[in-house]
Amino acid sequence: MMHKKVLRIIQWMIVLASIMTAFSEYQAVGETLPVGVVIGDDTGLYATSEGEYFVDLPSVLPGEQYEKTITIRSLDIENPFELGLLVEPISQTGALDFSEFVTMSLTLNEQLLYQGPLLGDGSFDWRVTPLLIGTCEYGKDQILKVDFMVSKELSVKDYSEESELKYKWTFIGTKRPTTTDVSKEKPTPKDQDGHGLLPKTGEEVKNAMYKALIGLLLILIVLLLWKKRKK
Repeated sequence: MMHKKVLRIIQWMIVLASIMTAFSEYQAVGETLPVGVVIGDDTGLYATSEGEYFVDLPSVLPGEQYEKTITIRSLDIENPFELGLLVEPISQTGALDFSEFVTMSLTLNEQLLYQGPLLGDGSFDWRVTPLLIGTCEYGKDQILKVDFMVSKELSVKDYSEESELKYKWTFIGTKRPTTTDVSKEKPTPKDQDGHGLLPKTGEEVKNAMYKALIGLLLILIVLLLWKKRKK
């Protein structure tokens, strides 16, 4: 009977752990754009309320350069916040992998933020570690210029079959620390080229949840040992 109770408790703890993990992942996705922030480019494409933005570059040609101008507008925000950018590949079809033949540069207000391969230079995992774009403040517009460069090494033969690369950007917002918190915070981690990186999304929430689960498990073990000793 005791073994059945222990097994049932362990099963419930596993279920609880799954729910907490799923919640932390949902919360990580939800930490995107604060209300009042509008991000859109010169072609009329806008980031969603979750911060998702899809780059559309149809029919790219060898040696060509393409430019997008993205306006970051803070219309109605109470407190300044740091804006970061995640880049995530979705799918690749065809023989030509554009991620290997297209490079890009990101420039905010004439300051170069990134220059390298389309999906990252490997110095950090762009899918989970956002590139710091800048600080958003009430009533302040910022211009993010994106230049895409297609390699000249591509030939007509490379275009013999249709190829497509789908990927997305996700803009995320992180609360800017107040003056009272600055002295307590650790320096922002840097990548190899000195670019600022934001903390991994939802990492602190997951760590706290795992610690709570470990604590519950220890309490359960102590109670079981106490009951056994009492009998």
